[in-house]
Amino acid sequence: MDEFLHQIEESLADFRHQLEPLAAGVIRTAEISDDGKQVDTTEARVLWLKRQIAQYEAIAVKLRAERRKA
Repeated sequence: MDEFLHQIEESLADFRHQLEPLAAGVIRTAEISDDGKQVDTTEARVLWLKRQIAQYEAIAVKLRAERRKA
């Protein structure tokens, strides 16, 4: 259980590290569409990271609560 919590916390740190420059507008992400045009995907990536952070934080809270019970 402790190792899994550690992995979750590492992932959270990584997601936050990725989110910071994207949310601040320092960097942008893009992909090439089927027709060869470059499409900005920054906002979608920001939303994805925020969802991941929320989900992982919820998991971490549950794991910490279970650890305290034990």
